[in-house]
Amino acid sequence: MQQVGIKGFADAQLVDPRQLPAPLQQLSRRTRINLGHAWVLHRRLFLRGIAAGIVLIGVVGAYEARESIVAGTAMVAGTGTSGHPSATWRRSRPGARR
Repeated sequence: MQQVGIKGFADAQLVDPRQLPAPLQQLSRRTRINLGHAWVLHRRLFLRGIAAGIVLIGVVGAYEARESIVAGTAMVAGTGTSGHPSATWRRSRPGARR
């Protein structure tokens, strides 16, 4: 171990330990056993709940991004922002009915 002289501590400042991040406490043995029993007995229910949460997040995300999705789909499909093909596109196709 390296020894540090008194000059190394000359400009040291005290720190209030209450301002430091506190480490998370370990769960007690009894709590871990109870969680293990619940996992074994209700695993399917937990997994269904997790899956439902993921689906819900996806649906909310799609709902929030619906305008971007519609604009991107319209751009790929070659339609205007109204969702209908433009008249010039119809006329420019060979063999299109009038």
